[in-house]
Amino acid sequence: MNTSSTQTTDTIETIETTIAGKPVSFVFTSAAGLRPFVKAVLEGEDYPLVYPGIYRPERLVDIGAHAGAATVYLKAHYPEMQVACFEPCKDSFANLGVNTRELEHVKLHNRALADETGHAQLFSGQYSSMQHSLKPNAENTDEFEWVSVLGAEEALEALGWDHISLLKIDTEGCEIEILTAIADRLPQIDVIYLEYHSEGDRLALDALLAPHFVLYAARAHEPHRGTNTYVRREVFETCSKALQALYVHPK
Repeated sequence: MNTSSTQTTDTIETIETTIAGKPVSFVFTSAAGLRPFVKAVLEGEDYPLVYPGIYRPERLVDIGAHAGAATVYLKAHYPEMQVACFEPCKDSFANLGVNTRELEHVKLHNRALADETGHAQLFSGQYSSMQHSLKPNAENTDEFEWVSVLGAEEALEALGWDHISLLKIDTEGCEIEILTAIADRLPQIDVIYLEYHSEGDRLALDALLAPHFVLYAARAHEPHRGTNTYVRREVFETCSKALQALYVHPK
């Protein structure tokens, strides 16, 4: 993948790149130090393809979509995949609309997801919109915007999908509440991408997913933060057998 970037205005940056052989122009709100994080997602480092060439996802739910880097990356590889994006921040949602406007089968929802429906304060990140959170923490300021919140189970029920191929959650601390709210749906999800924000959350997420999932990939460069990819055990077993068959030579 060849990646370059240019700044188009004082507040919006553009990354020009190629994903799966296709040119991509990706915009996001400028912030000091944010570019490497966006590039990491666009280059598949945070949310890697699962069993590429063997597993082909049909549906993606992107919770905490931000400006849509994960959706753009995954849709470049699976253009026919249906996608539902949830992003509460109005500025990030505007960028999300720009970045996905030419993609088919993508529906955008300007909502946060949590364990119940209502309204909440979305606290601004100290350095960038990637730190915005419903749960104020050391990386937030006192500034906030009121956002609409949907219960995660209610939101997924409204999609009408009985099966989800890929579920990506990056909500700056609401991951456990969301997964707990949709616990009955976990056996109908193939792959879960998660960003965790503390060692306690990482351990709790592992325990929550262990009955149905195995860890497929993990990426962390510092304590208390990283991204994990989990694959449902049945998908793991099927894809592993298919992968092994490719490398078995007849006697």
